[in-house]
Amino acid sequence: MVQTEHMNYSAIRRQFFDAIADQWNTMLSEDDCSFIKHVLSFVPFQYETGKRLLDIGCGTGILFPFLSDWEVVALDYSPQMLVRAQQFSFPWIKEYICADAHHLPLPDIFFARVLMFSVYPHFDNPEQVIRETYRVLKKNGCIIIFHLNNSQTINSIHSHIDGPVSHDFLPPASEVAKLLVKHGFLIKHCDDSERFVVIGLKK
Repeated sequence: MVQTEHMNYSAIRRQFFDAIADQWNTMLSEDDCSFIKHVLSFVPFQYETGKRLLDIGCGTGILFPFLSDWEVVALDYSPQMLVRAQQFSFPWIKEYICADAHHLPLPDIFFARVLMFSVYPHFDNPEQVIRETYRVLKKNGCIIIFHLNNSQTINSIHSHIDGPVSHDFLPPASEVAKLLVKHGFLIKHCDDSERFVVIGLKK
């Protein structure tokens, strides 16, 4: 019964994102762009881990312009978000996958980076997503979870939205960091002051 309710709620949330895909705001300020560039460069490139990057919850492709140094797999569980993302013709986007992050249809020990930008609150089971992320990352690969606002602001925004995301809350960065540590990551950066960033390295 609980599993059925979980599946139904996930389907409702997916329908919500499908419905708003055409109106999804992809505008970024100069400060936003600087922040994204800084976060993506925080962990130096390592030759041995390669250049494969997984963008979980890619949405309409807001991060794509910042990922030209990588070989990107773009994943989202909203078909309509992916339709919009596919309108871009960036050659570094190698594959688009419509799938649930809780069960990644991807091989073990495959990626150097996994990004989760503005998506973490929408996971029904964040711990399962972290386990899956650990599985697909190479040793010394990293997970980057980040938002343009801190957790308090994100939660206030969501609480004022009608629909299935109104209770999709983002825990404090310290709690997310503890979950990463529990599943074998070494924390490289954790900040929840003005913007939200947690970066973990697979040991």
